[in-house]
Amino acid sequence: NIVVEFINCYCTMNFVKNGVFSLAKYRGITSTQLKRVVQELPPTIPEVVRIEMGDIEPSHTAECIRLFPLERFPNLSELDLLKVQLNEEAFDLLNLEEIPELAKLSVQSVKGTSISKLNLASVKKLRSLFVSGQIGYDGFRALRLDDVAPHLEELYLCYNVRDEEELHEFRLGDKPELKLLYLPGNNIGNTGASQFPFGSTPNLETLCLSRNRIQSDGAGLLQLESVPKLKQLYFCDNWLGPEGAKQLRLDAVPLLQVLDLSGNGLGNDGASSLRLHNSKSLSKIYLSGNGIGEPGARSLARQDLPSLTELIISSSSSFTGDVDAGFDIIKAPKES
Repeated sequence: NIVVEFINCYCTMNFVKNGVFSLAKYRGITSTQLKRVVQELPPTIPEVVRIEMGDIEPSHTAECIRLFPLERFPNLSELDLLKVQLNEEAFDLLNLEEIPELAKLSVQSVKGTSISKLNLASVKKLRSLFVSGQIGYDGFRALRLDDVAPHLEELYLCYNVRDEEELHEFRLGDKPELKLLYLPGNNIGNTGASQFPFGSTPNLETLCLSRNRIQSDGAGLLQLESVPKLKQLYFCDNWLGPEGAKQLRLDAVPLLQVLDLSGNGLGNDGASSLRLHNSKSLSKIYLSGNGIGEPGARSLARQDLPSLTELIISSSSSFTGDVDAGFDIIKAPKES
C-alpha cells in the first residue's frame, strides 16, 4: 500500500509541505521509484528549505543519491539523511558543494574515513551537524572539526567511539558559537573526560555526556569551569558513585538550570555531596536510579536552591512546586 501511495504522488507536489520536501514516511525506496519522482519535479523548487530522505533500499542507495537533484533546491538549508544507510559509493556521490546554503546536516551509518568524503570544508554556513555510526579513531581524525565549520552552533556525535583511546583524535578547535554539544554513548571514559572541552567553547549552554562510562576519577577531571555559561548538563548512566558526586565541579557552572545525573549510583551519600551551593538558577534535577531515599532528599533540602521547581529522585518520587506535599522535603527550612 505504501508503494501504491508513493506512485500515486508522482504527478503531484504532495512531497512538499511548509518548506519541507519529505520522503521520510516511505520504506524500501528504489532508484526506479525515485527516478519517477524526480522526473515530475520542476526545474527549481525555491520554497524548499529542508529535505528529509526516506528509507532507501540498501542496494539502491548510491543510485538514489546520484539521481536526487540537490541543485534544484537553491534555498536548501537542512539535509536529513538519518533514515538512509549510506555506503562508501553513496558518500562518493553526495556532493555538498551543490548546497551553498546548507546549515544543518544529519547523517548516520558513517564508518571510519567515509566522513572525510563529505568535504565539510566546502559547507561554509554549517551550523548544526549530527553524525552517528561508529566513525572511530580514523573517523575522528578525518572529521577535522578544528579546521572546519567555524560557525558551528550544534554538534551531535552519537555512539561513534568504541573505546576511549579513539577520542585522542577528537579536536573541536575554536568554536566560539557552539551552544550545544551532544556526545552520548561514545565510551569517553575518564581519559576522554580529562580532554573536555576538546577545544575552545566558551559559550556552550547544553552538554550531554550520558552513557560514557565516566567514573568518579573522571568526574574530577571534567573541566566544567571552561564552560561557565552552561545551562543544561545531561550526565545520566555513567559510573560516578558517591565519590564522583563529590568530584563533579557543579559549583563552576552557576547558570545551570537543568541537571540530569540519573543512573549513577549516587546513593544518599552522593546526594549529600553534590556541589550545588552556587546553583541559584537550577530549576530541574533528575536523580532517578541512584538509590536515594529520604536522607538524601533531606540533604538536598538543606541546599540553597531558590529556583528549583522539579526534583525526580525515583520513578515514584517526583516533587514539583507546591503541587505535591512531598515537595516540602525539598523546600524545608534549613536546619540550624
